[in-house]
Amino acid sequence: MKKEYIIISVLIFIILILGGLTVYWQDEAKSKQGIIDVKDRSIEVYRNDLGQAINKVQTSLIQIEDLKELNVKKDSNLKRVKDLYEQEQSINKRLNSIIVFNNSIIAKYSDSISNIISSIDTVNDNGNIYLYPLYDRKLDMFDNWIVGSLSIGKNKFNIDISINSKYDIHTYRKRDNLFSKYKLYTELKLYNPYETTTDFISVTDDNKRNRFNVSVFTGVVITNKIQFGVGLGVGYTLFTF
Repeated sequence: MKKEYIIISVLIFIILILGGLTVYWQDEAKSKQGIIDVKDRSIEVYRNDLGQAINKVQTSLIQIEDLKELNVKKDSNLKRVKDLYEQEQSINKRLNSIIVFNNSIIAKYSDSISNIISSIDTVNDNGNIYLYPLYDRKLDMFDNWIVGSLSIGKNKFNIDISINSKYDIHTYRKRDNLFSKYKLYTELKLYNPYETTTDFISVTDDNKRNRFNVSVFTGVVITNKIQFGVGLGVGYTLFTF
């Protein structure tokens, strides 16, 4: 009877090891797919009820250490992600997420020269009198998102511009239906109507892969008598809830 218990225990142990390796290999494949998703990223843009632009990307779930192997050739934003990882990750500091994005602001303005002449500059050049118009214009036609002033004279061209930018970032999990898996997304909401997002990367550490553990366990063995025991073991978590 004791021999049969040993054989059953060994079989159960082998099954658990094989199951753990299968899950590990699946997680490795998911992480590699996450790296591919980072490289082949795409931005979905839509507007909310207030007309604000919402930029949405699927967050790539990866093992954060895989960023060390990220090929960043000809991709400056992937290089930003990798550089940020190398700068911030340390023995006592583990990154959970990295988000980088590029925004651009395009505002077109045109006006008649006659509308912005503020005065006339008189210049005496060897007895010759020359009149030069001075142009001044306050830039206040962009709903306070872009403000400043423009001043042009004979020997001057001054332009002062201040650009206001405001945005919100949030992440969430969503599934297509009751039976599908949740996917992780990151959204960037832009308040400035003249601002657009040209690139957007979001990666998050898939911490479910950290499943190896060392634990203390207690148990009860029933043979011809009841025995209690305490032990130390190395385990691998197959499922998390």
